[in-house]
Amino acid sequence: MYDPGGSTVFTMGGATSVDRDWRHPYIDWWPQELPDERDFQQARERLGAVGWQVDYVVTHTCASRMLATTLFPAPNCENPDTDCLTDFLDELEDRLSYKRWYYGHFHRDMDVDEKHVALYDDIVALGAGIDSW
Repeated sequence: MYDPGGSTVFTMGGATSVDRDWRHPYIDWWPQELPDERDFQQARERLGAVGWQVDYVVTHTCASRMLATTLFPAPNCENPDTDCLTDFLDELEDRLSYKRWYYGHFHRDMDVDEKHVALYDDIVALGAGIDSW
């Protein structure tokens, strides 16, 4: 977590590479691409220390519950694959109080809803979205 200009921001990297079957381990794909339970526990402890309240969340991927909405209208977006990280981010969705969540894994720019912003090419200030709601 960090505090840019008075805002508390929680960050977490990692995501499952959907093209890992065509990549080469330790050359252009790493098995450690996802955080593990130690990372999740450390995040829980840090978030607990701030009462599970932050201004902004910046992650590489999104929570499992946001996948279908983010991927729509891509083929098979109704039942996207989840993993330990997207499931952990679901836990954060349930417990965390925040203003806006930004993520970029999906290579698209869109306001997914009033609190979630998928970013790829766009640059926005913390607190901003792409379109006004």
